[in-house]
Amino acid sequence: MPEFSSIALVGDNYFLCSGGQGPNKASARDRSFYDALSHGPNVSHTYVAIGEAGSYFIKYRDDRGSHFSVYALSIHYPGLHKELSSSEDSPTFVSLGPAGNYFARWADGRYMWNLDSNTESHLNLEDDASRVKRMWLGKDSSYIALYENGGLAWNLKGNYGSLHQSLKYFAGDKVLGVGLNLQNGRSYIVLFSDGKVRINGTGTGLTHDSVSDWLDSAL
Repeated sequence: MPEFSSIALVGDNYFLCSGGQGPNKASARDRSFYDALSHGPNVSHTYVAIGEAGSYFIKYRDDRGSHFSVYALSIHYPGLHKELSSSEDSPTFVSLGPAGNYFARWADGRYMWNLDSNTESHLNLEDDASRVKRMWLGKDSSYIALYENGGLAWNLKGNYGSLHQSLKYFAGDKVLGVGLNLQNGRSYIVLFSDGKVRINGTGTGLTHDSVSDWLDSAL
């Protein structure tokens, strides 16, 4: 798996998506989360982003190899919804945060975001958004940004325990995926290309061993 797909953590719900390269791992306890992840026969998830109040952006692949996306974003992420409705292609990366925040990137280099002014300023998005390869959003408008050069920038807003200190020692170019729980300011997952996992599964039922075993099967 050259590029990890996506991790969605919302309260005690989660979806770990391998991008179609292997099995996915999910638990949907809330009805809105379950409805977002339901699909017809002969299709599989290849990307999952879950936002607030049942909002979602999901990419699928059918058994003929065709790709398509579905989304419910009009209420909480209207700008992104409008762009997707008029675009012929889907983003390769989407992160949905609280308070209508989002970050999206397309294969052709296009970007869209709705973030608070402090985050925009910290990351210098207005002048050079192309530096940001991915950006994972979490509770209280927290974020972790991965730059094209492998560097990391973050502001966890006091959430996710010791992750703030740990990020100082992470090699950004080894990060496959990040999940920051939108509702629970303690739980998170960070996955690395060498198969290592850093996790706080508080409230989700996920453990280090269960995520490591899934990652081994997906790599």
